[in-house]
Amino acid sequence: MWQMIAGPNISCAECKHSIQPGRLCLSELPEEIPSGVERRQVRNYCVGCPQCWSQGKHACYLRQLERGRNIAETPRSLPCVNCGNRIGGHQQASVDRYYEWPSETAEGQTTNPRQLPAGSTGAASAAIAAGGATTLIRGVPEGGFTDLSSSLQQKFAQAGLGAERGTRSLAEAQSFYEDSIPTPVQNLGEDAVREFTDGKHASHIQSVHNAPHLAAENANIVWEDGGANVARGASDMSQSNLTGVHLSNGFQAGGIVFRDCLEAGTMSSVFGGLLEAPVATIENYLHYQRGRKTGEEAVKDAAKAIGTRAAISGGVGMSITAAVSLLKAGTIIATIAPILMPVGLGLYAYAALKRLNRAAEYDIPPGMVEAATYFCSPRCHERFAYATGYSALMRWEGKRSQHA
Repeated sequence: MWQMIAGPNISCAECKHSIQPGRLCLSELPEEIPSGVERRQVRNYCVGCPQCWSQGKHACYLRQLERGRNIAETPRSLPCVNCGNRIGGHQQASVDRYYEWPSETAEGQTTNPRQLPAGSTGAASAAIAAGGATTLIRGVPEGGFTDLSSSLQQKFAQAGLGAERGTRSLAEAQSFYEDSIPTPVQNLGEDAVREFTDGKHASHIQSVHNAPHLAAENANIVWEDGGANVARGASDMSQSNLTGVHLSNGFQAGGIVFRDCLEAGTMSSVFGGLLEAPVATIENYLHYQRGRKTGEEAVKDAAKAIGTRAAISGGVGMSITAAVSLLKAGTIIATIAPILMPVGLGLYAYAALKRLNRAAEYDIPPGMVEAATYFCSPRCHERFAYATGYSALMRWEGKRSQHA
């Protein structure tokens, strides 16, 4: 930070008090600043502010250091500016950021010509949260025979058997269910099974009239449109009939799975879009306010961000349902879904705060670079800041008393 005599219309970034013109302050900008740039556009901190002194506070810059806001990763190995201890490359260290004119950088400092804040992050976390919420609301279906209602179990016990042949046992009914219903449909639960069998008969490939001994054989029974079964009467199915039934059932099963995936994807997409909408709107408004984007660009970028999050979240929702249906992952997903939503929301909230914080920052003034001075620990940083601020204050007070 630069030691500076405050001008008009400057307030402290920490305590929010107006800094009296003519008093000492710390600023992110040096004394000479580019034309068109105002000091109040960057962070300034009061030193020896009468209001803060009356509350027993020394320097607001020290107070914000105590809150751990100045922690960052070192770009390379650097010495601590205060004690000289070496800080390894890509290690967490306390950092002091400010702006300066391009010049040879001293040891322990780095410069970075930072541009417009980076684009949106957290797409994965938003999608995870949306997928978890969708799964919790829709529920994860149980695909086992014993999870079906008693009426549907009874349907499989009686399917394809006349009154004279009785019913299947529970184990036989379960075996018929598992052999005759496509596995992806089974995994989607009772509603999908009911839809698959609705309007169908358990038709015999070799008719009961021609092969009564095969009447209860699972391999001799397929689910077929009831009208087609009645129209065929006592005749056996032809090979073309059987092929048509298998194709029809395959298409229907695929349609059921696709529709369920689409419904889950739509719900997840809505959640993801609603989650992103306020963040993208505020973020792009800040860019517009800072003059980085036109109004039209801000609106387009916000809409794009919302649409992207919605699309990714929709894909996650569809993937979860597809995994339940095709991979029989319902048990695993039911276990982790209650964890996915809070974890995803937490990660997304963290990413969203970082985005908004970056968007709220002012860009580097024209022709200047962002400089960074690193310290091996927050304590070292505080000692350096205290010593710098105190000595500057004493010198300033001394000069002022000499001119009094």
